[in-house]
Amino acid sequence: MEAVAERIDEERIALLPRKLSLECSSCGYGIVRAAPPERCPMCPRAARWVHTPWRPFSARGGSDD
Repeated sequence: MEAVAERIDEERIALLPRKLSLECSSCGYGIVRAAPPERCPMCPRAARWVHTPWRPFSARGGSDD
């Protein structure tokens, strides 16, 4: 029964749209979306979006020593 539940979960995940980590090339504003917007919400220009790798722990500074 567990194998069936795992397979169903994997199928559901496969149906979800992939999200992209994007950054505005003009101002550096970062977003995570399935598709890039036409304009950056932070600067008045039509944005050129740059794909950035997802790094969930990079914003954290220092160590926990």
